[in-house]
Amino acid sequence: MRFHEGKLKHLTRFLVLILGIMIVMKFVPMRTYAASKFDVAVKIASKTQTKTVSVTKGNSIQIVTTDAGKTVAKKNLKYSSDNKAVATVSNKGVITTKKVGKAKITVTSKNGKKKAVLTVKVVGSKVAVKSIKLSSKKLTLTKGKSAKLKWTIAPETASKQNVTWSSSNSKIAKVSKGKITAVKAGTATITAKVDGKKATCKVTVTETVIAVTGITLDKTSATLGKGDTLQLTETVTPAKATDKSVTWKSSNESVVTVSESGLVTAAGEGTATVTCTAKDGSGKSVTCSITVETATGQYGGVTWKLTQLSSAPTYSLEITGNGALPDRMIGVEGYVTPGWERYKSKIVKIVIGSGVTKIGYQLFSDYPNVKTLVLNEGLEEIGDEAFWGALGLEGELVIPASVTSIGKRAFASCNDNGNVRDTTKYNMTSIVFKPNSSLKKIGQEAFYDILSLSGSEISFPDSLEEIGQSAFTMYGDNSGFTKIHFGSNSRLKIIGDSAFYGHELLTSISTLPGTLEYLGSGWRESVNLNYIAYNGSHTKWSNLLTDSGCGTYAYTFYWGHLYYDETEGNTFVTFLE
Repeated sequence: MRFHEGKLKHLTRFLVLILGIMIVMKFVPMRTYAASKFDVAVKIASKTQTKTVSVTKGNSIQIVTTDAGKTVAKKNLKYSSDNKAVATVSNKGVITTKKVGKAKITVTSKNGKKKAVLTVKVVGSKVAVKSIKLSSKKLTLTKGKSAKLKWTIAPETASKQNVTWSSSNSKIAKVSKGKITAVKAGTATITAKVDGKKATCKVTVTETVIAVTGITLDKTSATLGKGDTLQLTETVTPAKATDKSVTWKSSNESVVTVSESGLVTAAGEGTATVTCTAKDGSGKSVTCSITVETATGQYGGVTWKLTQLSSAPTYSLEITGNGALPDRMIGVEGYVTPGWERYKSKIVKIVIGSGVTKIGYQLFSDYPNVKTLVLNEGLEEIGDEAFWGALGLEGELVIPASVTSIGKRAFASCNDNGNVRDTTKYNMTSIVFKPNSSLKKIGQEAFYDILSLSGSEISFPDSLEEIGQSAFTMYGDNSGFTKIHFGSNSRLKIIGDSAFYGHELLTSISTLPGTLEYLGSGWRESVNLNYIAYNGSHTKWSNLLTDSGCGTYAYTFYWGHLYYDETEGNTFVTFLE
């Protein structure tokens, strides 16, 4: 068949076009989107470590395992997946995602003693970037020099990993793929952006380098207690040094650690050296020797020991041995402060052992955070102001049977000037004297203004002979004990003036001892008092009031809003003789 010449030309062009397309398809591959592979770090330890990552379906993960900061070879690890339909893991730690879902990948040391579990959430959509962080926030460069910024994207498996870089002034500093080049003197801000998140680094460019010639610290040595912190501050010279930044390092991190800002933290007993070094390469450095004290020692012949509690950095102080704890005599020549004193704000529990016979003057005064106080048998004397202002005491205070005296202001809430502290911080709810007590005296203001005792009852031991002036005075609405009890064999001789002043809640006293020789004033606030059992006769009562300065039997004696007088008779006192 004969083709028309025009048609033949068109057919020829068509065949050439088809042939060209085939050649292009053979030698120029079609555009595809390769799956991404991410490095994800996990830590193994004796206590199983856990981590969760989200990853887009089709992407893979290379597990990078560390143990105590060191990378562990893949051949020394075992890998497993609990859901292979979602994600599998090879013996080289490569996770391959299969479908949307969740799988737990377990990484185990070959001896099986250390483990980590990586939970992989396979999603169908992209994983958004949460943050980007640069290796430096500030840099100082000399004109013509360059520096490379490293960056970290979180999470590691974010779908977008391509970072775009820009400079606020490329005439001063320019940037390409994180590499900064100093162009001329001045400042510029380098910005890294990915998926709508950004991080910046301020770059200062100098014409010439002014090297560091020296560094000094505000302290060259220090002594700390375990858990204490100390901020070291450096001074770099000259003031116009090109790069005044420094690094910090501890010679023994089991003794002290130090942050990048120079904050020292005492970790354990011993001595370590903290070194501050200039970053400009000048080699200049300075050191500070840090001693972390032992948490035990001797004081006045007894032994003390501090034990750090789980609520770190708080401590329990235990005192053992035989003998008296000396008075606290700050300012007196020759007085040595007890070794535990530096921890006073962190001590929450005090245990006084059975061999300790006395707690000296002001020894635990103003220990504001002590919540628990344990006093063991063998203790005989609680000295004046021994626990004065210990506002944190909680619950029941138990006085051992061996105690014979409680000193002036031993547990009071007032300062030297008599100004009331914030008594709302007190949580002491009751006072208990152990059976067969030897207690003879409760000193002046011994339990002054502890409002948290309000609403409780108190039973005094038969051995007690004196309750001092203002011993239990309270200032506050609806304050005071509700009932006061004395035993039938009580040997009490003196109740000082205002011993129970302000006890509005007090309703009864039983049995007021017939051995009383002095009954102090200051009961008029006890407006609810309606019953007193007195272990004596009318005559003894009259003599007691007269001897206490309350006038003759015929005078009205006010006790709250009730009274006793010769003509109207007794309205609230029951005489037991």
